[in-house]
Amino acid sequence: MEFQLDQAIDILSRTPATLNSLLRGVPDEWTMGNEGSDTWSAYDVLGHLIHGEETDWIPRARIILEDGESRTFEPFDRFTQFEKSKGKSAGELLDEFETLKGWAYVTDGSRGSFGASPSIIVPEVLLHAVVERGRELAEVIDETAGEHDVRSRQGAWGVLSRDLLTRAMSFEVALAAAFAPFYNAEMYAR
Repeated sequence: MEFQLDQAIDILSRTPATLNSLLRGVPDEWTMGNEGSDTWSAYDVLGHLIHGEETDWIPRARIILEDGESRTFEPFDRFTQFEKSKGKSAGELLDEFETLKGWAYVTDGSRGSFGASPSIIVPEVLLHAVVERGRELAEVIDETAGEHDVRSRQGAWGVLSRDLLTRAMSFEVALAAAFAPFYNAEMYAR
């Protein structure tokens, strides 16, 4: 099989909804149980994915985009989730992981910067339609809103926030955040 980015994005974008469908409301005995010493529970894996999202995948993408193959990746602590997840329920971790988020990357050719949009939780009824029934989020949002081609206008953001935020606005925030080191270079030089 040859790697295709569009397919990878499609599959990876389903991960939060899939985990939500499998783990939400499941008794702790199932989410916290493991197979013995040096093994992880579903809860541990979820914490690991959140930690990776926050501290590994985007920083590594930055290294690749800014330095190419000339720089070695920073080591990733594969066990931080055990401390970071302490005291949180599986539901809280799922809420943290299952948010819609947009990313932006800008470069001037010699340096680059990422920015992220705020996030919004996707309601369980919509997740169920996407995960259990294999439907596209855009199709489900259209149906929920009673409109056609919502993604070209306000997007899921608009429907979920009652148009307080739109899809375009979420990406504008991500873009503004990505540009921050360029328009506030003095602050970022410290």
